[in-house]
Amino acid sequence: MKILYFLIVLFHGLIHLLGFVKGFGLKEIKELTQPISKPMGLLWLFSFLLLLLYGLLQFSNNRYLWLFGCIAAVMSQILIFVYWKDAKFGTIPNVLIFLVSMVGLGSFLLKNEFSHRVKEDFFHNNQKDTNTLTQNDIKHLPAIVQKYLYYTKSVGQPKVKNFRAEFTGGMRLNPKILIWNCVLCNTIFIKNHRVTFLWKLKKWGFLPQVFTSIKTKKQPLKSEC
Repeated sequence: MKILYFLIVLFHGLIHLLGFVKGFGLKEIKELTQPISKPMGLLWLFSFLLLLLYGLLQFSNNRYLWLFGCIAAVMSQILIFVYWKDAKFGTIPNVLIFLVSMVGLGSFLLKNEFSHRVKEDFFHNNQKDTNTLTQNDIKHLPAIVQKYLYYTKSVGQPKVKNFRAEFTGGMRLNPKILIWNCVLCNTIFIKNHRVTFLWKLKKWGFLPQVFTSIKTKKQPLKSEC
């Protein structure tokens, strides 16, 4: 799917080269009926390069991919408005690129919010003193758990205040859909404060990473395990 999207962007970009070719008189383009000056021809070339760069970045994890997409789509659409009679159908791929970029922007903002929450929680929690895990702290636990804590030499060590857990799984939006999307969840546990989850689809169609939501629980997680 990602390759298909890249080919759409590439083909869209290559069409922009026709404006450059006509602007510099390299070849007669009968399909372009409106005159194109050399400065405008350079703008068509620049727009092609932006689209090419955006297409190639699809195969990277660049966090600003959405920004390149927006710039490329806006630049292309301005030229299309100027030469609307000949280039109006180029609006369709530009709308697609812009929508994909908006999804990327949403993911970018979610990830930034997650990072901000975690940094803020770490700052407040790390101001507190760290107590040492003692035998009295674990005496209520089952014997096998106490044995494990002694085996790992946890007793006598500072208590854990923060930790990060990550798990992956599969998710599909409809039971009838055979394709599973790979899901990754980052969980940050802040003792006596809150637990923050960041859900991410590792791959969704031609989108390499889509951050879907942030969930926060005010109380620490409890487990019966």
